[in-house]
Amino acid sequence: MFNKKNNLAVLILAAGKGTRMKSRVTKVLHELRGAPLLSYPIGLAVSLGAKEIIVVAGKNKKAIINFVSSRYEQKNIKVIEQRKLLGTADAVSSSMVRLGRGISDLLVLYGDQPLLSLKTALSLLAAHYRNRSVCTLLTAKIEDAAGYGRIIRNPEGNIIKICEDADLSFQDAGINEVNAGSCIFKKDELAKALKLIRPDNKKKEYYLTEAIGLLAEAGKNISSVYPKEQYEVLGINSRYDLMNLENILNKEAIKRLLDKGVTILSPETTFIDYNVKIGRDTLIKPFVYIGGNVSIGKNCVVGPFCHIRGGSKINDNSVVGSFAEVNRSFIGKNCRIKHFSYLGDARLGRDVNIGAGTVTANFDGKNKNITKIGDKAFIGSDSILIAPVKVGKSSVTGAGSVITKGKDIPDKAIALGVPAKIYAK
Repeated sequence: MFNKKNNLAVLILAAGKGTRMKSRVTKVLHELRGAPLLSYPIGLAVSLGAKEIIVVAGKNKKAIINFVSSRYEQKNIKVIEQRKLLGTADAVSSSMVRLGRGISDLLVLYGDQPLLSLKTALSLLAAHYRNRSVCTLLTAKIEDAAGYGRIIRNPEGNIIKICEDADLSFQDAGINEVNAGSCIFKKDELAKALKLIRPDNKKKEYYLTEAIGLLAEAGKNISSVYPKEQYEVLGINSRYDLMNLENILNKEAIKRLLDKGVTILSPETTFIDYNVKIGRDTLIKPFVYIGGNVSIGKNCVVGPFCHIRGGSKINDNSVVGSFAEVNRSFIGKNCRIKHFSYLGDARLGRDVNIGAGTVTANFDGKNKNITKIGDKAFIGSDSILIAPVKVGKSSVTGAGSVITKGKDIPDKAIALGVPAKIYAK
């Protein structure tokens, strides 16, 4: 691991127009697994303990400022504007004057490259400091390198330049080692190189990659590392790319859970969002969607055709069956929610049975309200519980009953009718 005493700044390039997204939403604010793309490199920069974090925006500056200020109030993240999109070197130059005193190294990340892992970033930094390099690049070898800048090495294997795809010679077109984007520079050496960059390319832009050739010509030490996983270098330029990364992350999430003893019968019809925890010997049946920050215990059965939405917790030995939806709810141990039910903002105790067609009506038009159901309660089919309401321990609601707002059912009672009347057991 690199020494955090080094004064590291992180620069996140996020000024691109994203025209291929065909959207009024700026590209870096499109969501991947429930979080905006820009949140991934920002989160990485925070995890690295960067002394400063700068986001370079373009005409999307206002949207990015709104996002950053709403999510990262305590992180001291600066957003600056690249007024004319003249290339990556121009974007970096625009930010250099904003760096505080004492910054020794600058890590460059990309707002549309969300899969770079903390392990790979730490490997990149460790190699940079260990080798005392002026620049350390993240590179990758891929079969289809079209569209990527190529890493050009001399016969001794040293990096001498990066050539953008549009400017490749016929001789270099077959190179499959590519520039993966992320890189770290000694700040002062980079500042010198930036002054020498000229737009001598087909796009007439100032390429940051030109700094590599200039540093190599000056005899500076340039090193490189490979990512821990090949997919980490993938960026997003289109909705197809976004879909592709969603699929990659879903497969990774499913593989991780399979390795931990979860049975998933149909991975191709199962979607598992970020930060999902599932216990050993739980069975996930086909056509299941599990949202972010969900926890499911051991020996549970989920599905088929059900939706566990974000923030829900399902405890051990419980069943959530066909066409059921659970939203922001706590389900105790040994509960049964077998068919066609919606539980929103519900709190279930142990050994609760939820009959087919049950609905906890949690929204009153202004607020989301909570339904509490005690241990061993039996909720009859087609019951509607209008929150806020409480059903006591070992109580029963009759089929088709409507339990109105505030009409709590005491322990060991029966509620029947529309609206329900309460009877002693």
